[in-house]
Amino acid sequence: MKSLIRITAVAILITVFLLSFAAAKDTLVLNQPGENTITIRDFTVVSGEALADTSVIVLVNGEKKESIEVGASGLFVTRVDLKTGKNVITVKAVFPSGETKAISRIVYRIDSSMKLESIDSIIQVLKLLILK
Repeated sequence: MKSLIRITAVAILITVFLLSFAAAKDTLVLNQPGENTITIRDFTVVSGEALADTSVIVLVNGEKKESIEVGASGLFVTRVDLKTGKNVITVKAVFPSGETKAISRIVYRIDSSMKLESIDSIIQVLKLLILK
């Protein structure tokens, strides 16, 4: 009976270990910016989470802007400049395993000197930006 209990306990421990290892698979989370963000600032903050020792590359409109080595906390943050109009922010992670994953978000920058006098004007600008 004691052997059966030991075997069951070992099997449970192995299962828990394997499940936790599988959950730690190569992951990338992009916290900021949100999808289809609209801003008047000339920059945006890019932040997220990845496995420790992951290399993260941040691109704006296909151009490499930043390279970050993720530390033990798994967190990364940087600031990138935006052009007026549509900006495609791509975060590409190269995990310690050699696998890669990328997430892209679109950020629209509206020129702060624009005079938007009514809701109709705002809607017109949003339609223009989204349809580009």
